[in-house]
Amino acid sequence: MAHAGETPERPADPLGCRVAADVDAEGAAAAVVAVWRDADSALRPVIGARGVVALFNRSAHVAARTYPWLALTGQDPAAPLDLEALRALFLAHGAQQSLAAGNHLLDQLHRLLEHLVGLPLTEQLLRAAWGPPEHPPVQDGQP
Repeated sequence: MAHAGETPERPADPLGCRVAADVDAEGAAAAVVAVWRDADSALRPVIGARGVVALFNRSAHVAARTYPWLALTGQDPAAPLDLEALRALFLAHGAQQSLAAGNHLLDQLHRLLEHLVGLPLTEQLLRAAWGPPEHPPVQDGQP
């Protein structure tokens, strides 16, 4: 049975399949970056690097209503997505806060894309980012 906000292709907790239950702050930050790296890889061929950054910035702006510190994630629209800056910001907020905010940020990305291109195309584009990682879950800050 699907939970609120969950579809067959998009779990309500997209970071949950990427981390172990006892993940630390480093592991949580790494999981957030890994999902955004996958989203960037999926979206960049379709909308370009600037388009990915624009979607990220809008998602962060909306998510900052719930997690005000996400307002600090704003990216230079003329530069590629700065995943190291994203990692550093999430690392500073601990594992649980990072996972909650990361999931919320990803939910905003999904909602924005769904509004722009529809649910089927959104899920097709983000399938890799929402699916299980190619590597085992992050535990104790070690990939």
